[in-house]
Amino acid sequence: MRFTFRHMLTAVLILTASLCASLTLLVQQGANMAALQDSAASQTIARLPDASTDAQDSQAGESSDGSEDEATDSSPNGTSGTNPTDEPPTENQTPSESETSDSNPADDGLIDLNTADAQELDTLPGVGPAIAQRILDHRASIGRFTSVDQLLDVKGIGMKTLDKMRARVTVR
Repeated sequence: MRFTFRHMLTAVLILTASLCASLTLLVQQGANMAALQDSAASQTIARLPDASTDAQDSQAGESSDGSEDEATDSSPNGTSGTNPTDEPPTENQTPSESETSDSNPADDGLIDLNTADAQELDTLPGVGPAIAQRILDHRASIGRFTSVDQLLDVKGIGMKTLDKMRARVTVR
């Protein structure tokens, strides 16, 4: 079989279309990376005053045991912090149960992303202490969650993790 001009022209057009598609994807990826870096920079700037407050709180609580530090960690992240500071926790389950009943008027067992603290978020499947803190940081940067799907914006949470926790979280 001999290659004709038509075969060569078809090959060139296919290669040109592939190159255009590749360049388009590259430009989109660059734009997404730039937006991600801008949002990360703004989050870092927004977190700087909180870091100094955390440092002052941790210096004030150095003489106490670990329960004082847990109470100071939950307050700057946008939670009310009334239960950990009003009552010293005797068990780890008791404060989170009372906070859940206070923050969930429907008491349906779902964790509200807008009122949950790090301990409550840590109970979700696929969420550890680091991701729980990232969720709290993301909530502080956006104000309030309007949809459970906004968890996809948190680094470390993908579709699989979101699907695991979707039945256990809500936004009120």
